[in-house]
Amino acid sequence: MKSRFLIVLAAALCCCSCIESSFGIGENLVPGNSIYELKTVEFPLEDVQLKIADSLSGYSTAKVTFGSLIDAEGHLTARTSAIPLVPFYDTLDFGKNPTLRRFYISLVRDTVSVADKGQERILQNVNVYELSERIASNDVNTEPKHGTKRISRGVPVYNGGDSLSFEFTREFGEKYLGITQSDLSDMTKYLERFPGIFLSTEDPVGRGGRLNLFQVQLDVDTDTYAVQGNFAELQFSAEYDGARKDTSFLFYFGPDKFYKIDSLLTKGTVGNLPQYAFNATRQQTTGGKAGDYIFIDGGGGQKPVVSAKEIKEKLWNEIAKYGDPAQAVINKATLIFPFEFPEDYELLDQYPAYLNPTIRVSVPGFVSYAGLTDTSSSTENGGTINRSLGAYMPDISYHIQSLLRTGENAKLSNYDIWLLILRDEIRVLKQAATTSASDIDYLNYMMYYNNIYGGGYGGYGGYGYGGYGYGGYGYGGYGGYGGYGYNSYYNNYMSYALASAYASSSTSNSSKQKETVLDTHRYYNAYLNGPTNAGARPTIRIVYSVPKN
Repeated sequence: MKSRFLIVLAAALCCCSCIESSFGIGENLVPGNSIYELKTVEFPLEDVQLKIADSLSGYSTAKVTFGSLIDAEGHLTARTSAIPLVPFYDTLDFGKNPTLRRFYISLVRDTVSVADKGQERILQNVNVYELSERIASNDVNTEPKHGTKRISRGVPVYNGGDSLSFEFTREFGEKYLGITQSDLSDMTKYLERFPGIFLSTEDPVGRGGRLNLFQVQLDVDTDTYAVQGNFAELQFSAEYDGARKDTSFLFYFGPDKFYKIDSLLTKGTVGNLPQYAFNATRQQTTGGKAGDYIFIDGGGGQKPVVSAKEIKEKLWNEIAKYGDPAQAVINKATLIFPFEFPEDYELLDQYPAYLNPTIRVSVPGFVSYAGLTDTSSSTENGGTINRSLGAYMPDISYHIQSLLRTGENAKLSNYDIWLLILRDEIRVLKQAATTSASDIDYLNYMMYYNNIYGGGYGGYGGYGYGGYGYGGYGYGGYGGYGGYGYNSYYNNYMSYALASAYASSSTSNSSKQKETVLDTHRYYNAYLNGPTNAGARPTIRIVYSVPKN
């Protein structure tokens, strides 16, 4: 019995020792053109241009920004803001013989932006002028036309630490006492006669200065519906039914049309109303080919632009060593822009939170920028600053795949990669507890939001992109990949903002919403290593697959 057991055990051990793993089983059943080899290549980016980011939209539904500063290196950066003042109601009764008492405005502080923290509380004179015409340009680098006569009583002085309030002159206030019912019949007609106000500060004589950021959104207590900030009030007396009475009308900032304000406040989301200001930027930097360093300016200033032609030529030659480049699949493509840590680590606060890759789309009468990564995706790097590695490393995989498939006659400059500054913002949303956000026409608002930001262009197939899709992200049809497609960054943002607004509306009275948005408001002063730097240089790292020979 014992010997029989030993024989069985020996046979079992013998069988176990003969088991082998074969990973080639079934290999002959796979078509040869379906077997791919994985390759990785990284090459330097030698053609990086510094260009002014023209035609970025100056419209903002969140910020009123004005101020001016000169940093330690002598760089000037300035902001100005234009704000239409629109009455709460499209029907105003001024009674008989109206007499102005007071016309004033209140702006709620958001934050400040400085090159030197010692400048955060300096005193600045605020210039307040009347716009000469309604805002006509969409370009952040184009300042709206305005008069040169002050329309404030005295010169408002701001120290950067609190909200800003000031009174308008009697002449300016009496003009608004002359609003007629005809003016209120159409927003365009109203803005032709009452285009709004223009805010700025003088440029500093020497080093110093500050950029001031205020809120656009009407600040309302959703329990009492008391207006708390970001409004103008026209106070006057007039005869009503034979008796002189004191009264006032309220104005808010830049709605796109006349709304029923009661419905807007009770059924909408305070903090996400259809309002805007137009903020223009001004800087003294100029472009050119990057050398040892890549200087990145805020606002509409210079930004790095990566040559698509250089990438395609180098990648094509690399893939051709192993197979047909037209058959290659781009698994991942990452731009790498290293930077040296400044001696004063606090200077990193002047570096952008995101350098987001985009392409510039230009057709007659239309310019916009389309994002190339999905900033809402946890698997894609949208260009977040990596302080541990000292680099920005945005992913542009789908774009490189598209670039690789362009034809011989394609205009490759249309595929150049512009790195724009984004930032995470927290918006506080307040809503009446008894109402639902779905009662308001969000679709109209989002269409408006899209238009002022320059997104939503439906075509561009002529340059070879086709219907690529890309996460719901884009222009609606760029030309060819069937499932991905580049939609504008702002369209993508709108989808998430809309979904978030619906989601946050059902339970609480107040909520916070994080948004990743284009930032042209703040001061930035970043130096990345350039193509001729003695240390680490900008590169692109590409993981690709080619059919196995």
